[in-house]
Amino acid sequence: TRVDPTAPPRQVLLTGATGFVGAHLLAELLTSTDAEVVCLVRAADREQATARLRQALDEQQLAVGEAARRIVAEPADLGRPHLGLAPERLAELAASCDAIFHNAATVSIMREYSSLRGANTESTRELLRLAADRSIPFHLVSTLSTAPPYSRSPEVPEAFLPPHPGLIYGYQQSKWASERLLEQAAERGLPVTLHRL
Repeated sequence: TRVDPTAPPRQVLLTGATGFVGAHLLAELLTSTDAEVVCLVRAADREQATARLRQALDEQQLAVGEAARRIVAEPADLGRPHLGLAPERLAELAASCDAIFHNAATVSIMREYSSLRGANTESTRELLRLAADRSIPFHLVSTLSTAPPYSRSPEVPEAFLPPHPGLIYGYQQSKWASERLLEQAAERGLPVTLHRL
């Protein structure tokens, strides 16, 4: 059955929760919803994933109190095929999640697109596949660096941006490519939201 986007989510899938923005996003999801938040974390096992999430929240001084019981730390690797998850686990998440917040990215202005493609772009493709069958609302956290340089206005249009000569770094290119995947998903009817920080 398709997800009702107007209903409060029961389970949310979040990537990038161990980073600065992600820890704040995790805390906000725990505060503003009653949902269980499944966090995909680069880790060898669930114990290490849980420790990384706790550390991220502690470093940002984000106290979530009893809501921490609703966090599920899921060891994963977004740079690997199928997000580093077993096919059965991917199927479980596709059947149970009511929203996806894809915030994770490898950020580097030194690396080329080819070295960032797996973690930044292919992970978006895999998560969009996960969202497709049930039309799970999908939120992509991107970057203002996909906008053309030297724009006359500090405002970036909400529409998807065309390619431009300012996309010179691999990180920008990987996020721009992820936005294209989001655009294609929107054209096919998936409820998507793009957030450029």
